[in-house]
Amino acid sequence: MAAQHQLELLESRVSEMIAHLKALRLEKTKLSSEISRQETAFRQLQEERRIVRKRLEKLLGTLNHAEGKNTEKQLCGW
Repeated sequence: MAAQHQLELLESRVSEMIAHLKALRLEKTKLSSEISRQETAFRQLQEERRIVRKRLEKLLGTLNHAEGKNTEKQLCGW
């Protein structure tokens, strides 16, 4: 009888471990998918940042150029 009980306990524990393993595998799959989505979002944000930075640098260059012309006009008395 004791051996039968021990086998039942062992079977129960093995079943629990299998269920836990399946849950962990499912969680791993979900997390891998989330990481993939986050990596894509990160790359998109980096690209947007690059574009915004380039546009700002262009605007600053235009402002600096216009400011230089205004300084020249002031020096020439225009």
